Formats: sequence, C-alpha cells, structure tokens
Amino acid sequence: MTSALSYEFIPGMTNRSEGRFRVVPDLGYVVTKLNDGYPPAPKHYELGVRAVNNDSATPLTKYGYAFVRVYTTYQNPQFSQDSYTFYLYEESAGFSIGQVLCMSINNIWSTVTLSSKMGPDFNGVFSMSTNGVVSSLTRLDYDLPFAQKVWYFTAVCTENATDPSPRSSEVEVVIRLLDINDNRPYFQLPYYVKPTTTPESLAVNSEVYRVPGFDLDSAPNALLTYTLTGTNSAWFNVSTDPVTREAIIYVQSPLDYDILPVVTHTAQFVISVSDGVSTGVSPQPSATVFIPLQNSNDNAPQMRNFTASVQRKSTAGVIIIQLQAQDIDGSGVNYYFWTGAASAQYPSAGNPQLVIDEKTGIVTVGSATLSSATDARYEIPIRAIDDGSCDGCPPGATTPLRSEIGYLTLTVVDSNNVAPVFTNCPTTNPEFTEQSPVDTPLVQVNAVNQDGSTRGGIQYAIVYNTLISAPEDYFKVNATTGTISSNSVIDIEQIPMVTLKNYFWLTVRATNIFNGLSSYCTFQVNFIDINDEPPVFDQDEFFTRVIDSSLPSGSFVGEISAYDPDVPNTQMSTVQYFIVSSTPGATFTISSNNNLGTIRTSSILSGFSDKTIFTLTIEARNPVPLTGTTKTWNRKEY
Repeated sequence: MTSALSYEFIPGMTNRSEGRFRVVPDLGYVVTKLNDGYPPAPKHYELGVRAVNNDSATPLTKYGYAFVRVYTTYQNPQFSQDSYTFYLYEESAGFSIGQVLCMSINNIWSTVTLSSKMGPDFNGVFSMSTNGVVSSLTRLDYDLPFAQKVWYFTAVCTENATDPSPRSSEVEVVIRLLDINDNRPYFQLPYYVKPTTTPESLAVNSEVYRVPGFDLDSAPNALLTYTLTGTNSAWFNVSTDPVTREAIIYVQSPLDYDILPVVTHTAQFVISVSDGVSTGVSPQPSATVFIPLQNSNDNAPQMRNFTASVQRKSTAGVIIIQLQAQDIDGSGVNYYFWTGAASAQYPSAGNPQLVIDEKTGIVTVGSATLSSATDARYEIPIRAIDDGSCDGCPPGATTPLRSEIGYLTLTVVDSNNVAPVFTNCPTTNPEFTEQSPVDTPLVQVNAVNQDGSTRGGIQYAIVYNTLISAPEDYFKVNATTGTISSNSVIDIEQIPMVTLKNYFWLTVRATNIFNGLSSYCTFQVNFIDINDEPPVFDQDEFFTRVIDSSLPSGSFVGEISAYDPDVPNTQMSTVQYFIVSSTPGATFTISSNNNLGTIRTSSILSGFSDKTIFTLTIEARNPVPLTGTTKTWNRKEY
C-alpha cells in the first residue's frame, strides 16, 4: 500500500522562518512566501521540516525529520563530505573506485561540473569524470620497492550558472592503494649454514638458529609459518617471531654429534615457508639448513667380552690377549681389572697372576707363574675408562666415563691348544691419506704362538666388525706377512665408508692353521683429507636487482653461496669469492665471510641507462690449491 505523505514545519519551529518561507504540503518544497527583499546583510535560516505518514498511527513510523539551512546570499557549491578517501586494491584496473558528490544550493535547477587538479603522478594512473567518478587506468603493484601507495588531488566543483557568475568549491581527495596476498613467501638463499657450532648437549627448547623468510606482501597478507622436514628434522622444531617474521629454530629432542656424517658433523634439514595460500608460485619456498654440532664426551667406551687361552707353564710377560674398547667420542681409553670397588686402581687390581697394560689393553702373565693355578678357567671382570676428551669437543677436561663391565674368559691349558697372540697390534692410530694409489702400505701386524714361535702356522685376514661391514673394499692384508695396504683409491668425500668420523676401525684376524684357533687385532685408521674437492655453487644462476641507480658506493646488492665437501673448519673447506669479469665495467665488489659472498656496488650507477643488465662471473676458491684431482675452481654468472 502506498503511504500518503505530507510535509510541514516541525511544530515549534515555524517561527524560525520569520514568515518568509512555507512548505508545499504535497511536494515537500521549501519556497519563499513574500515578495519583499531579504535583509542586505548575509543571513541564513535554520528550518525544521518533517514528513508525515498519514497512514500510520504510531509516532515512530509516522514522522521523519530533516533540517534545512536557507541562505539569503548566493553560496558556493557544496560537497557531500568535507574530504574523500577512496581505496583501490592492487592489480586492479579499469574500475570506478569512488565518486565525488557536489550540488548547487543556490537553485534546485542549477547543475554543477566537476574537474580535478591532478599532479603528473596521476598521468595514465587515475582519472575523474565531470560527474565526479574516479577511475583507475592501470594495474598497480603495491609490493614493488618504492611503489607509490597514496595519491592526493583536489576536486573542483563549478556551478553551471551565468547569473550570478559561476561559483566553485574545492575538496581534497585521497586514493590509497591496498595490498592483496598476491606474493608467495620465499627464502633469499638456497641454504643457510649456522656460522657457529651448537653443543650437542644443548637443552631441549633452547633456541639454535634463526632463518629469515621474506614476503613482498604486507601484514596481514604476510603471516609466515614454517615447517621442517628431512634428515635431522626430528631434532628440531620451529616457530615464527611475531615481530621480525623470522623462523626460530629450537631443540625438540636431544642432539647426537656421533651419528652425523664424518666430513661435516652437521645436522641437516629442509625448512619451508608458507603464508597459508596455496595458489601462485614462490621463487624459493624452501631452503636447506645446516647446523654444525660440537661434540661432548657423552658416550662411555664400549667394552665387550673376550675369550683367550694360555699355557699353564707360560712365564711372566707372555702376551695372552689385547683387550679393545671402542669409544664413539674418540676419547683416549685406559683399561683395568674391575674388583667392584669404585676406587680400584689400574693397571691391575690385586691379581698377581695377570697384568693389564692400561694404555694398550694387552694382558700378560704376571710375576706369579700359572703352573700353580688349580682352576682351569677364569671369569675376569674388565672395564675401560675414557680420558674425558673427545674429537670436536671444546678445550678443557670433562668428566671421564666408565664402560659397562665386560668379561675376559681365560682358559689355562697344558698343551699347545692355544690361539695366537698379537705382538704388534697398533696402539697408536695409523694414518692414511685419501686418494693414495692402490697397494699403498698402511701398517704391518704380527702374531706368534704363546711360546714365541711361528711353527704353528699363522694366517691373517681382514674381517668385518660392528662398525665397518665391508672393510675389504678398502684395505687388504697379506695372509702370510700381515702387511696391510689399500685395496682401492679411497675418497672420503665420495665413498659412504665412514659413518661416524674421518676414521674407521679395522679388524685383523690371526688364525693358527693347525688348531683353528684365532685372535683378533682391532685398531683405528685415521684418514687425512686433501683438498681434492673445489667449492660447489648451490644453484646454477643467481639473480638480483639494483632498483635505485643513485645508491651510494658500497650499497648491498646480493649474496652468493657455495659449499665445499672437504673437512669443515679448515682452509680446504673455506670458500673465498672473486669477480673475474664484469660486463659492463667493474662497478661491483665481493667480500667473503662465513662461506657467503656479499656483492656491493663500488660506484654510483647513475651513469648507466635504465634496465642496464650487469653480468658478473664469480669464481669460488679455497685459500689453498687443489691437489690430487683434475678438477678446477668453479665459476658462475650472477
């Protein structure tokens, strides 16, 4: 049903018109009532008008109110707002983003025209029509460096009248560019290497390292989250710094230096970054993180059980067996008989019939002859204690650790039914240089019968142990002489031979070919690394941009990185960078720090035209020359 509306002055406000105005009841027009002139001085009237719904009996729905200001002199056009702010999302073009509204208040039949005062930064970017519609003309990218994000201009409203002369008004208009989530986060480098070592004893929940992720968008479109995957990721967890947006990597479970690869002793995992949007492509959504660990003496020597036999009539000094305990930390190991007393002294603990050498673990017949022994079999508790040191540990002594108890089962016999005894099983670690040719000698071992003769016939063989399953791939032993030499060209960076450190344990068996009894000699072989691996760039091409040609000399441009697989923390794995050519001109320098190359400007680039492309050829080297290889230093274009 159509409501019947009428219009009238608000009761009590009629006198404000001073009898000069009336309201047309059916149209709502406010018109003049008298023909006499208005006061010469400028004056305005504040009038109150209401619309009456004659079909409603409820006051809340019966009346509507408006207030009208009437001027007695001509006024400039009026805008609907004191100022205007319009918002435009980036990457939008050809859209109306708002309208400036203006009207004449001198006559209801008068029209207005709108124009704008726009600076040169509006050319081809925005326009405003004569009816005040503001439109975007081109796509804008909020995320470009130095991109303009706010524009100001003045809108002019001019009354289309000749009598009186045209009047106009001005108002400020602001256009603000808004960010959208159109960029995927990324990492600047393909890998990040923590420049300092992390103790493997670092407590759970301790911060380890920070990796910066980047997103060209602005908050809240750049809320970054990180995840870890890969080899050693179970040791770590990650959170996001709410201020810097960096990835905070911290310890989630105990670290273990001793199970890491020998060459690097470095934990490795992949970090990925996301802003929660699955569309679009990130230039580098993940990176590899390397956390070098520092060893601690947290593993006691590993002692096993041994079996040996000895002739009853053996004299003092006759070698019975060499005990061997392996310490995964690389600690020096001492041996002793265990009496159950924590204060037991070694090399022996009150057993005059047997003597143990604390350094070598060799057990010999003591000063008391075994001929008076009434027992044919002994179960002798043995233990090893390390010296508190370890490979890769920080300087300073740590608490020595004792092994679990092992047992030497010794049988005293009357006949020659005994195993050979090693008289030359290395007690110091022999060294072997990688890339040495096949048949390069390592060391010679020797075993004899307990009477000191070799008439029993002794044969040598290399056998596997718990640490190395196929040692014969690398070394061989002469079955008759006991001379050990290389069986292949050994490259410790390429062959998955050493799983713990830059050494392994080699076990040689000596067998009496007549009675079939054997003894074993296990010793540690240390490998000497040579500089046979040049640094390798971790991506084929590197790109960056120098946005502002007026950047001063020494301004940061970008970074380049390479990795050297040689033994870390040596000159053979230290990476240095050199610019060997630059096209055009030599306008950049490069410095090396923590195996990263930092490129900077060496002069102001304002002399080059826009979009000039610079190509740098960069070479990665070590401070020492390459040896034992035909490889050369690697180069990449930047």
